[in-house]
Amino acid sequence: MEFISDFKEQKRLFGQLSVTPEEVHYVNVLKREVGDLRLIPEIIEHWKRTSSGILNKVTVREAITAYIANYKKMDRSERTLADVKHRLNTFCLTHGDWMMHEITSAHVQQFLNNQSFGYQRRNFYKYLGPFFHFGRQQKMLAENLMEFISTPEIPYKTPEIYKVNELAEILRFCQAGFIDLLPFVVCSAYGFMRQAELVKRYSSESVLQWEDILWDENLVHLKHGVVKATKRRVGDERFIPINKAFRHWLEPVKKASGPVVNLSHVWFYSRLGNLLRQAGINLIPNGFRHSALSYWLAANPKAGVGELARMAGNSEATAKKHYIKLLKEADGKAWFGLRRESEK
Repeated sequence: MEFISDFKEQKRLFGQLSVTPEEVHYVNVLKREVGDLRLIPEIIEHWKRTSSGILNKVTVREAITAYIANYKKMDRSERTLADVKHRLNTFCLTHGDWMMHEITSAHVQQFLNNQSFGYQRRNFYKYLGPFFHFGRQQKMLAENLMEFISTPEIPYKTPEIYKVNELAEILRFCQAGFIDLLPFVVCSAYGFMRQAELVKRYSSESVLQWEDILWDENLVHLKHGVVKATKRRVGDERFIPINKAFRHWLEPVKKASGPVVNLSHVWFYSRLGNLLRQAGINLIPNGFRHSALSYWLAANPKAGVGELARMAGNSEATAKKHYIKLLKEADGKAWFGLRRESEK
């Protein structure tokens, strides 16, 4: 009798709700696994985005291979391509065998948190963004994961600069036995140029040529392809005025043609390291350029930051952030007043 009573009760209840005992079973499973059944719509939405909507199911390693192949088709420098490969291959070390659609923003955030704070973390963020955007375009992902991750902060650190007497010693050593480094030192310390604009890392890269120094016009022409690519609306090509110090030190060793710094990347670092060791001076990364811009601003206190930014090939915001230093005008004039011993 009890069985008949239960059967009639279930028939009455489920008949009205159009719910079978099997369906009740799965509802109970969901309740046990999820807890709050009000989460079901969110779970279904997630499933739609990460499973049924994914048409191209590949591993992270396969996605990186496809992205690099596509990246090579674009007009990018070998230097940038090498950076992209390094960042993505590092991500691949920990997530390479994962399926792309299984990667979440939390996984990416954790990976970024494991990188050194500052530029290291920012650079990984910079290159992972386009990669995941590519994955979204290729339907490997339902969404661009980087949209949910904030840009990593970079703590501000005032760039180090060389002292005037240190530059004097470096120039003296250049004349004494490192004449091949003199063009680099002069172009950086008096021409505000980046190392990448002067020294090739790869044979296919373009650098400043002697033909680009327009002595009669008092200008140095840094062409497209030589200058660092930036997002400036006015373009990256720039002309730098030849100042007296630049002419004094570089004109005596000028050539008719060819690269101004005729040294391979490896040999350049070897020679520069030897020079600085003999001179007893510590290497400052990008130190000649940072010093030149800082001392120039000190020597020309009435000049606008806009003029400095044009010579540096930076935005005014970057120029204000990095090159406004508490240097005396006399320090700036001393930097640009250095001359050969015989001509003082």
